[in-house]
Amino acid sequence: MAKSNAVEDFPPIAKHSFFPITIKDTTLRHTAAGAAAGLLSSVLVCPLDVLKIRIQNQVHKNGVVPKYHGTISGVQIIWKEEGIRGLFRGLGTTTIAYIADRALWFAAYNRIKTTLATSAGRSPEDAGTLVHLNASVAASMLTMAFVNPLWVIRTRIMVQSTVPGETVRWHYNSTWHALSSIIKEEGGSALYKGITPSLLGITHVAVQFPLYEKLKVVMRKLEHKKGRYAEDLSATSILLASAGSKMIASIVTYPHEVLRTRLQTQSARKLLTHIPDKICEGPNCPPDTRPPGPPPAPKYAEPKYRGLVHATKVIMREEGWRTFYRGLATNLIRTVPSSALSLWMYEVLVQRLGHVEE
Repeated sequence: MAKSNAVEDFPPIAKHSFFPITIKDTTLRHTAAGAAAGLLSSVLVCPLDVLKIRIQNQVHKNGVVPKYHGTISGVQIIWKEEGIRGLFRGLGTTTIAYIADRALWFAAYNRIKTTLATSAGRSPEDAGTLVHLNASVAASMLTMAFVNPLWVIRTRIMVQSTVPGETVRWHYNSTWHALSSIIKEEGGSALYKGITPSLLGITHVAVQFPLYEKLKVVMRKLEHKKGRYAEDLSATSILLASAGSKMIASIVTYPHEVLRTRLQTQSARKLLTHIPDKICEGPNCPPDTRPPGPPPAPKYAEPKYRGLVHATKVIMREEGWRTFYRGLATNLIRTVPSSALSLWMYEVLVQRLGHVEE
């Protein structure tokens, strides 16, 4: 009895389907596919990204009623108060960040995976969990060094609100304005705020991508049982593998995202007292002058969180452990579908960009 190939809900990633562009260089092909996947992700996740970051940035203490309670109500509030522009606040920066992040990450991941597998005498397709783990961690560290400034800028722009009466510590008009303002007012090191919890967040990809590779093996075996022996996985299998791995990784490693948001959205120490340069004597001195003599010592407001460990202790003491999982539902709704679709697009493009028509 002949075995049927029509067992999937979506068409397979056909290696011999026509595609108008061919990229022979493997690294460049993965870079292009990753960039396209990043572009798709940025558009899909931006509204829920805005809401997730605002939920994470809310302080829950001293009877303060949080503004955003859940996904649906949060989206409704932003839509009512700020319109569609509020939901897509920071889209430009988000798009740049996602494209750069995904392009660099996938190129690095596959190059490192191939190198490690080859040195172990194995093919990249049969690299093993340890190779996938090491490659994902190394690629994440490399990507973070280049892209973290964009994530800081994106986070700050997203927590800005145009609602009258809501105070913000900054107001940026664009990605470039944010970049120049942060460097001028806080120094270049401010662009790497939250880098410690971001490094902790490497555990996310250390869980997600080895699990994703493992689930692809499982899905391939299931396809074989159903009578499909094509070289490439079906779209259904890729979507299920990517969604499952993303969900598990997000649940396990979510607290670091809250810590990263809190650290990225706090300013450096701020001058509380204005000390005039002009000196004046007498009863009729204008307010922009000071008495003669040495100027008083300036007073500064120190940042609330002095690092990852200190932030963890303060949040636990003031708000409780549940704060570390605030916004998780929004995050899952945001990341799981977008991750599934972007990984599917990535796999499709890697296959088809490498196909040469005969």
